[in-house]
Amino acid sequence: AVGGTVLHLAKMPVELPSADLAIVIYGEPPYAEFKGDRADVDFEPDEPLRQLKRLKASGIKTVSVFLSGRPLWLDPELAASDAFVAAWLPGTAGEGVADLLVAGVDGQTRQDFSGRLSFSWPASPADAIVNVGQDGPEPRFPFGFGLDYQSTAGRAPN
Repeated sequence: AVGGTVLHLAKMPVELPSADLAIVIYGEPPYAEFKGDRADVDFEPDEPLRQLKRLKASGIKTVSVFLSGRPLWLDPELAASDAFVAAWLPGTAGEGVADLLVAGVDGQTRQDFSGRLSFSWPASPADAIVNVGQDGPEPRFPFGFGLDYQSTAGRAPN
């Protein structure tokens, strides 16, 4: 990043440097089939939340970029973040995620975007994913919830 510094969570210094913003990228470890089976949808690693809280306590604004193949309960991480992006599993398309987060040299957004959930996001760790037409608990974010650069609040389609 031009004029920026990259720090890895595992190597964060005891005394944080001065910063306007931290982009914190975290997510699930890779899984497949039975290894991905779970009893609940709680995001379990504690280190990202610890670092988000540490950055917030230092007055550094945070953007969370969450990598996962499914929605997980992240309310503590959401509360500790100034902005949150569910980037799913971008594979080799990580540059596209960066284009959405970082302005061009002219200060303008490189790409307008809109992101909408194709399923609900759980409101508690014990919740199942509730899709359109299914009965179940009220989701944290409903099907179709999302934002774009032009909006200031999440919205779901009619």
